[in-house]
Amino acid sequence: MSNRPDFRGVATEVVAIFMIVGYLSGQVSGQTEDRITPRTGKVPRIADGKPNLEGVWAYGTVTPLERPAQFAGKRFMNDTEAEQLLRELVANRQAVQARNLGVPEFFEPDRPFVTIDGRKPTSIIFDPPNGQIPYIAKNVPQWPIPNRFDGPEDIPLSEKCQRALEVVPIFPRTGLLYMQIVQSHDYVAFAHESLHTARVVPLDGRPHIPEEIRTWYGDTRGRWEDDTLVVESTNFRDQLNQRGRPSRFDRNLRVVERFTIVTPDILWYEFTVEDPTLFSAPWSGAFSMRKTNERIFEDACHEGNYATGNILRGARVQEGDAAEK
Repeated sequence: MSNRPDFRGVATEVVAIFMIVGYLSGQVSGQTEDRITPRTGKVPRIADGKPNLEGVWAYGTVTPLERPAQFAGKRFMNDTEAEQLLRELVANRQAVQARNLGVPEFFEPDRPFVTIDGRKPTSIIFDPPNGQIPYIAKNVPQWPIPNRFDGPEDIPLSEKCQRALEVVPIFPRTGLLYMQIVQSHDYVAFAHESLHTARVVPLDGRPHIPEEIRTWYGDTRGRWEDDTLVVESTNFRDQLNQRGRPSRFDRNLRVVERFTIVTPDILWYEFTVEDPTLFSAPWSGAFSMRKTNERIFEDACHEGNYATGNILRGARVQEGDAAEK
């Protein structure tokens, strides 16, 4: 018997839990934002009275980050449209794996759509209202990167198993994804299954580190706004060559995350991304996470790191084949 969490009932529970109590209009970095605010009930708290975020949270979903073209102008989809989208996602994933590996991918189609007030949004992104990342046209990141395999330093660190593909902000994907939160009065720590380290967030009001110091995961500070934990990250390294679209940012990235306990088993997550050299305006998304009894184990790999020589040799062979054609 599988010990994997059963998400099939999540949609029904979230329908009963999440209510859109209004769109709060306000100016955020010069942009009008429509913020989805969940109605919270009685939540667990730690000794100092702050909400208790601790636990392992699952956040896999088939709701896409950006709104698919067939839902242009539609904030929500009906059940029939959701079923059709799920079939398309399954078929596309299996086709890619069959083409790359020769066999279809095993795919568990029971991952739920994000559900708000009984309705399924067509995208994680809710601001801008079209559900699209507002790239500055000339700065849209392309994939694959043209010089990706020119040398070992051009191979993404995630492909060499040296760092996680993406962590800030948290982007959900289809499948079993877990994040563990450990909390005290002065700190909150986030450990992702695919992250080789933990994000430790101080809550004591200390300033950010000097701008000259840059890290892959940014410099993070947290604060409480009522019962919502607000986490702000700055001081990122340029990541244009290290992450895939749509999570490829440069050193001007600023991310604000908001964590709100709705019930002891449901955590609402919202993020806002700013990067003025890549995007014409900030953009925001939101989704729910569900507490699980699953444990997080080490997600270690070494293939890409040990195979760097073969990866580069393979690239040279492909270039030679292309030249002959």
